Amino acid sequence: MGELKRVSKEDFQLVSKRNYAAERRQAQLNLFGELEGLIGQREAGDIPAWQVALCLILCGLPYEETTERSITRRARLADGKWLIVRFTATGERDELDEDGNFVIDEATGKPRKDLIPLPFGADRGPLHFLVNKAILRAKELQRRGEDTSSALFVEWESANEYLNEMRLAPGGKNRRDLRARYERISGCSITVKRIGLGEDSKTTVRPIISDSWLPASVSGNRKNKNEGEKSDQPRGLVLDAKFFSEISQYHVPVPVDLLRSTMGRSQLQDYVLWLYWRAFAAREDTLIPWRSVREQLWQNDATEQRLYAIMRRAITTLRAVWPEFRAEVNPKDHSERGLLVGPPRNGIYMFAADSARKQISVVSPPSKATRK
Repeated sequence: MGELKRVSKEDFQLVSKRNYAAERRQAQLNLFGELEGLIGQREAGDIPAWQVALCLILCGLPYEETTERSITRRARLADGKWLIVRFTATGERDELDEDGNFVIDEATGKPRKDLIPLPFGADRGPLHFLVNKAILRAKELQRRGEDTSSALFVEWESANEYLNEMRLAPGGKNRRDLRARYERISGCSITVKRIGLGEDSKTTVRPIISDSWLPASVSGNRKNKNEGEKSDQPRGLVLDAKFFSEISQYHVPVPVDLLRSTMGRSQLQDYVLWLYWRAFAAREDTLIPWRSVREQLWQNDATEQRLYAIMRRAITTLRAVWPEFRAEVNPKDHSERGLLVGPPRNGIYMFAADSARKQISVVSPPSKATRK
């Protein structure tokens, strides 16, 4: 016989299966707890908001990292036009070894390159942050009667500006994540087209960011002998003029706490913001077929039940802070399956000022540029 082995009673204990339903309920309760501040702000009529690009609300980025170099999203607008947004990964980086030296390709004798993937997941956060700063700066210049073209430059002196806004700890992991997120955003080009029936269309692929001068805490560049020297040139980046024109013309005020609370839940955030805009823009109850929803939001999943589940969670989340919000998944009184969205009950919108005419008053936290 083989050698006997002493075992403990723990060796015989059965490992219980995870209770996914309970975990989802707890996650929803945690989210509601994070949104309590927004409920109080709404009751007080003072909601800090960010301006978010409409094209990024209606046509979102991937939720997970993908090997695809280009993705296209489509949305039908209220005026019958199509909004078509294409994200294309164009960036690459030098491949480095463990000592930080360039890896040389033996065949070509040149440094090898790694492709930078498309932005995904919580990369939405820094992109919303940059868009908001640019729009606020443009509005401030407009109030002064000055040329708004200088708002293309977005001042960004340190990683902590973004981390503090999102209430993230300024530790090493969050900084590393931010550097990776910025790298993917800076290596992405965007095409935004609005096409009406019978109209000609023109496609121009442009980078989101055309130029930058950023600190190492954001860019990830290694320090050199001049890194510690002060410069009169402000740190920041320049948004592409075409992209800036799009976001300046089409943007939506979104409560900051709604963005903060859903930032680690990228898919839920997309659905919440999408529903938020649909309800705001709705003139009457409209049934949106699921095929239209998929073109904008749903990716790489053929299981419609998961689509229904995440949409119901988004409806519950938005209704917690906006009780007048109206939406329903697969309403029973309609023969076609889809998402029913209508104007809010009694014409009460998220922002209270003159809700009936949808004129909104936004209290936005000023950027550093607007405080000068």
